Amino acid sequence: MKNNIVIKRISITMLMAFFITFSSCEESLDIDVRDSFASDLVLSTPEQVELLLLTTYNSTESFGVGSQFWARYMNVEIASLEARMNFNAATQALDIFGVLRGWSSQNVGQLGQKWQDLYTYVRQANVFLELVEGSEAQVNNPDEIEALKAEMRFLRANQYSKLLKFYGGVPLLTSATTLDDDFNIPRNSYQEVVDFIVSEIDEIAPLLPVTRESGEFGRATRLAALALKSRTLLYAASDLHDPSMAPQSSNLELYTYNKANKWQDAADAAKAVIDLIGDRDLISTPNAKAYQELFLSANQDILFARPFGELFLATVPM
Repeated sequence: MKNNIVIKRISITMLMAFFITFSSCEESLDIDVRDSFASDLVLSTPEQVELLLLTTYNSTESFGVGSQFWARYMNVEIASLEARMNFNAATQALDIFGVLRGWSSQNVGQLGQKWQDLYTYVRQANVFLELVEGSEAQVNNPDEIEALKAEMRFLRANQYSKLLKFYGGVPLLTSATTLDDDFNIPRNSYQEVVDFIVSEIDEIAPLLPVTRESGEFGRATRLAALALKSRTLLYAASDLHDPSMAPQSSNLELYTYNKANKWQDAADAAKAVIDLIGDRDLISTPNAKAYQELFLSANQDILFARPFGELFLATVPM
């Protein structure tokens, strides 16, 4: 069902008519294609466009830092000093983040895979936004398509928030790259990436629904978008990105954030989330078991989650 986030992959291919001319006759070759769809069909209705959008919800991931087994289930402690105690320093066993070997441009461990995965989804979002613009579906149903575009822009902003946390300032790509493009793209500053995320959220939040019906649980809402903005600005304002506390003296623009009103911006963004929720109290729980179950089923206190089934949610990542 489309309302459940069962991700459906659709390959968009352009169908071409081939004519084979023989010396004695001319025939047309008709092929019944069953494993792909013409782009004009896929972009003809909001329902079809929605299926393309749902594919990118794979970007919400599940546990851990990477897509590989150990990175999922061992989590970020294997990229910290704990790695020296968790794994054998002599053999460097399971040093999948390259901490013990020392990081270099040629040795980034599974963080290299993370870069590839996140930018794959950024490009997927950019392709979607370019294809949908001016499509039949947009012409006939502009409001519905604008809402779906807002949803995709939220997912793209979320990818950039992850890239920002892992790598600092990264190249901001807002159009679909092709094989003919120049890939020698300079990194944007940390502040520029933050500003991009905030600007995107400010534009799209009013287009997203405040809440979702149960069948659409896990899809972007205005609350999730404002929460993403709040967290991005809070991290940016923290000591971690304060120029005066930076451990290095070079490339400061890639890791620091120095707006004079940064703490007020973070406070205002958090207040916007609080105001949207309103005066209602958080769900009360009588015991630890009931508290645990809050994270295993859809409820109004979960800002954003990836549903994997009726009884299991991944509520950690955004």
